[in-house]
Amino acid sequence: MKDKTMQPSDSMEIITRMIESRKTNWNDNGHILRFWGWLILFASIAHFVLLEFQFYQIFWTPWLVTIPGAIYTFVYFARMKKSQGKSGFLDKLSGFLWWMFAFNAFALGFGFTFFFGHLGTGIILILLGFASAIDGRIMRFRPMVIGGLLTNLMGFFTLGWMLLLYKDIVDAQNFIILLVGLGITLTNLIPGYIMKREFDRKKQ
Repeated sequence: MKDKTMQPSDSMEIITRMIESRKTNWNDNGHILRFWGWLILFASIAHFVLLEFQFYQIFWTPWLVTIPGAIYTFVYFARMKKSQGKSGFLDKLSGFLWWMFAFNAFALGFGFTFFFGHLGTGIILILLGFASAIDGRIMRFRPMVIGGLLTNLMGFFTLGWMLLLYKDIVDAQNFIILLVGLGITLTNLIPGYIMKREFDRKKQ
């Protein structure tokens, strides 16, 4: 028996099914996307408030909520994988992308930013925008791509502001940290709620 040669249309159908499966998984687990959006938004606002009231010794503590958040996310997806079976290739790729972002953001937030102020914040925004735009492109989900591109531009704005306009990069202007909250709103919260709305509409 001769092996069947895969046609271009067959390849496109497989890719389309993978993308739709990836979208469905995001919708089924959309609360994780929104969960991180609200978590980071809270941390950035709390950070700003503590700085404004001159609690310089503890202004960084709101970001500790990301540690139990990461543990919860890991446990949740482990349980989901156990109940639903093997993850698809795009799910693994997306997961690797976001875990790499989380690792780098954590290292920058508690390392680089501690010594060099919001230069680290600018780099985190660039990475967040990059991860969101790539994942949105993989899923062909425009709101995530647009949010990622805007956040990426905010990151470069932050670096430019710190390096060109604001000379004291250690004692940075407090408003910069709010850009992280804005970035996570653009990359996680808004796309997350749009995705949930579309998913709920399909179920009707």
